[in-house]
Amino acid sequence: MNKILRLTFIAVLAAMSSLSFAQKTVTFSATQDHETKEAITKDVITIAITKGTLDNKYAYRIYKGSTLTVSSAKEDIVKIVMICDDYSGGAYLADGFKTGNGLTISSDKKTATWEGNTKKVEFTTPIHQVRVKSFTITLKDVPSGIEEISNGSLNGEAPIYNLAGQRVSKEYKGVVIQNGKKFIKK
Repeated sequence: MNKILRLTFIAVLAAMSSLSFAQKTVTFSATQDHETKEAITKDVITIAITKGTLDNKYAYRIYKGSTLTVSSAKEDIVKIVMICDDYSGGAYLADGFKTGNGLTISSDKKTATWEGNTKKVEFTTPIHQVRVKSFTITLKDVPSGIEEISNGSLNGEAPIYNLAGQRVSKEYKGVVIQNGKKFIKK
């Protein structure tokens, strides 16, 4: 009985963990991540701009009239969160982005959030320059491995044998074989 409860617990735990897939996030910080003025790459994510600079030590600067492209080499992008720099009295906040196509701007204009499901996302800045302190990109989790776990039922009425192959009673203690499975009966 104890063994059945343990196996059932493991099966339930595995089923619950498969429902909550851990999504991968990639974070770019202007104070740490720099490559060139036009593009930066980390893990499978590339951020590129047409006008601006991505090598400033305080914020990524996306100039007015620029196109910001966030692309993934493997998994689909499901969410992008951009935290903007409120330096200079809030002149370079997220309201410089063109909204729509899944992009929303927070009420304080410091955060721009995009949600969707694609490998490449483009944002334009037709209103004014935007300075982004950090990008957090969430990638879609692609599960692999075990798809289904089933717990076979044990026939409690099946005969029990010891390791010598002799049929024993249900009260027998030690290593036994029942339904073709070896286990220790205490």
